[in-house]
Amino acid sequence: MKSLAAVVLVISAFAQEPAPPAAAAVEFRINDAKGGPLQFAKVQVLSLLPKGGGYRAVRGRPARDIAPRDFPGDFARIDDLPAGRYVLLVDAAHHALTLSEPFELPAAKAPQVTVHLQTGATLEGVVTDPAGKPMANVDVTTGLGGMLADNNPVAQLLQTMLVRTTTDASARTAANGSFRFEHVAAGEYRIIARHVAYPTAQVPLTVAGNERTNVPIALERGVVVTGTVSRDGKPVEGIEVLLQNELGTVHDLKLGLTPVCLVALTDGKGAYRLPERVPLRGTYAIMARQPNMTKDSIAQTKATRRVIELKPSATEQVEDFQLPAK
Repeated sequence: MKSLAAVVLVISAFAQEPAPPAAAAVEFRINDAKGGPLQFAKVQVLSLLPKGGGYRAVRGRPARDIAPRDFPGDFARIDDLPAGRYVLLVDAAHHALTLSEPFELPAAKAPQVTVHLQTGATLEGVVTDPAGKPMANVDVTTGLGGMLADNNPVAQLLQTMLVRTTTDASARTAANGSFRFEHVAAGEYRIIARHVAYPTAQVPLTVAGNERTNVPIALERGVVVTGTVSRDGKPVEGIEVLLQNELGTVHDLKLGLTPVCLVALTDGKGAYRLPERVPLRGTYAIMARQPNMTKDSIAQTKATRRVIELKPSATEQVEDFQLPAK
């Protein structure tokens, strides 16, 4: 009986011994688009948010330049990562930004991840004016798509919190109106064209692989909206004037076009000028209010909000506001 008790004690002692520490590191190697090893790149570890919520930077882990010295063998290594679910974002010359497969830490041993770089898509097109003629000197950019494309406080907050994993590129159209982007990473985009004489044009686009895609962009006619804000006949400085599509009238959304949402602040003379020309499509709601959402601001919004249609024959439309008395 004593010997049996001793065996039980020994087994219990082993059972209570702490397990060997789990690995908090990842090992990785990078293959180029042809499948060969690549040892010059910029690599960043990103936290993978649940339910496809995007990617967040790991505190104290900025993007890191990788060179051959970091590869003692086939794999380089990143140590001391907190618990979580991750991906690697790799930026290498002549390739698109590429994400690895997800991995989780801690693990019984350091995961070994192979990142297969993609060449990326080629996007090209011609920007035309409302008459269909090619436009030179138009600024074209690859903007964020999907839910991050919306111009609202939630989307703007997410943009500051998440790491962009799509291609951020810009170009200016040539004399024939053409533009071209190469090595564009997979993801959702809005291809944005800006010219001072026209409203901003945005074309939604999903990039899935290494395809070549034609992206024609047609600029629209627009109107400059200006005006003044006053109270009791006196100009009011620092008032926010907001113009956006009137609810229920944005039939263009079915075509994938971005709603219009423009904001300007009044100056010392109570004057404002919206930052872009407004497209001549649909109807708009315009309102004036204090920038902070207080009871006064809500009351001002209700008192000043009105629906307007733009005059196609005008280049500038004046919309003045009289704030309710205090």
